[in-house]
Amino acid sequence: MRFACIISLALFSTSLVVGQEAPAKEFSAEALAFYDKEVLPILKTHCYKCHGDNNNKGEFSLATRAGILKGGEDGKVIDTQKPEASKFLVALKYTTDLKMPPKGKIPDSDIEVLTRWLKADLPMR
Repeated sequence: MRFACIISLALFSTSLVVGQEAPAKEFSAEALAFYDKEVLPILKTHCYKCHGDNNNKGEFSLATRAGILKGGEDGKVIDTQKPEASKFLVALKYTTDLKMPPKGKIPDSDIEVLTRWLKADLPMR
């Protein structure tokens, strides 16, 4: 009986840990300000129509850090080990068949901001 109680408690405790999401990553106030002032306006202007709060074409959302890291129906979009090789940036640069946004390349200065954001490990709220 005692053994059964111990096993039950262990399984219950494990299920609680597995069912929880990982805690949100902490970012400095400066990193969050960079996101709010420089990154978010670019995303809202060029990306959110298809990959924002209520639209997730290709099952990809830029509205949350978890959504970005998850990727879309074609897999991961961000390579945290090699941010510059990320599908996200490659698509923005228009150097392959995948071109985002599809209606026209965004300014290089905006791509540079988004590249800095990826290299900084995607700080956001």
